[in-house]
Amino acid sequence: MFKKDQLKTQNISFANAYLPYIDGLRGVAILFVVSAHMGLGRVIPGGFGVSLFFFISGFLITGLLISEYNENGKVSLKKFYLRRIFRLYPALLFMTVLAVIVLLLYHTRIHFLAILSSLFYFANYYYAYFKPPAINHLDDIFNIAWSLSIEEHFYLIFPMLFYFLYKGGSRLLYLLLIICAAAFAYRYHLLYYAAEEEEAIALIYVVTEARVDSIIWGCISSLLIHQRQSKWYLNILQSKWALLIGVAIIFSPLLFSNKLFSEAFRFTRQSLAFMFIVPAIGFLGRGALIKKLFENFILVYIGKLSYSLYLFHWLAVTLADYFFDYATPIWLVVAIGLSITLSLASYYWVERPFVNLRKKFGSHVG
Repeated sequence: MFKKDQLKTQNISFANAYLPYIDGLRGVAILFVVSAHMGLGRVIPGGFGVSLFFFISGFLITGLLISEYNENGKVSLKKFYLRRIFRLYPALLFMTVLAVIVLLLYHTRIHFLAILSSLFYFANYYYAYFKPPAINHLDDIFNIAWSLSIEEHFYLIFPMLFYFLYKGGSRLLYLLLIICAAAFAYRYHLLYYAAEEEEAIALIYVVTEARVDSIIWGCISSLLIHQRQSKWYLNILQSKWALLIGVAIIFSPLLFSNKLFSEAFRFTRQSLAFMFIVPAIGFLGRGALIKKLFENFILVYIGKLSYSLYLFHWLAVTLADYFFDYATPIWLVVAIGLSITLSLASYYWVERPFVNLRKKFGSHVG
């Protein structure tokens, strides 16, 4: 175990240093999502990958904000939001332009509200409440933006909560725990009173108030490590039990007989599992087999491409759907080939040129 001073040094490094295994975990997450959309959805849960993305976002952003606060005695909201814009908007704009060109080329109706929902991050509510029925597959070309909307709602609000409530105390942590409890209660309420259970499950999957806790549990994990240096939590993370506890939580639905509770608790359960798995890998020694697995250069590289892959694999899938039968060999060739080509083009020609701008505003990106 670390002594107190050692913990402090480790935590500061843990908060703002580049962590290759995190990119490896992102690589795993995007492989879950892409594999599910490439015809393996019945055996590979793409939603699990989305939940992992959410948790990592909360975990990293909170650690970086704490690091900035410790270094400067405050955080700059202006720099935070500028970093987010330069990180997310170039690829999103590129994807939007390509999608509109596709719609024009194939004379498919263009829903301007769908475009606006993607660019201004209300796509999850657009698809939950306002999207008209699809006439063909290209009508779903902007669907992938639903999860980006949830993340942006978090990015919009959380830094302000941090700015006003952090100050080294516990107010922020308690508020986040209350929000997580409220999100679970909201999911349970929707399911309990739902006339159509499947519709309620679909709504819960995409609306911010039912999913934001997937991100916030990552924030709580980071606060417990970097701010409070919570002994019970750190002791578990540095023990051999952390990963086993996380895996056991993932498979805990086998113990639930109440389907309604199990469904409402699903995202809480996933997040609690990540609370043990994600940081515990970081505390493993460099020679640990599991850590080496997630720091494998292939997974790390896929993780670096994960945002581009997330956006452009869906554009590729909708195009393949428009021309070919789903998951046939020619469909897979087109979908996979376009996904890789567009993602690489976006990453190297659109996203990488903005790295220096992000660094100017405090980003630690490599």
